[in-house]
Amino acid sequence: MFIPGSWLPLILMMAVFLTQYIIAAPSVLNSSLVESTHFVISLSLVFGVFSGCFFARAMNMWRVTRMGSVCEQYR
Repeated sequence: MFIPGSWLPLILMMAVFLTQYIIAAPSVLNSSLVESTHFVISLSLVFGVFSGCFFARAMNMWRVTRMGSVCEQYR
């Protein structure tokens, strides 16, 4: 199976890495920030969006491969 390349997974992985890096630096310097409810909720939202993007891409790839196998059956 051939999967065409895309910049989207690389951008998403770099965004996750940079988000974790940006979170780690202030949390080391100011540990009370990590205990803030707003901080935890916003981080959960950000990482939830990242997870949703990866999940949507996986489901799209699964759907495309499934449709390809169905189309091949009717040839």
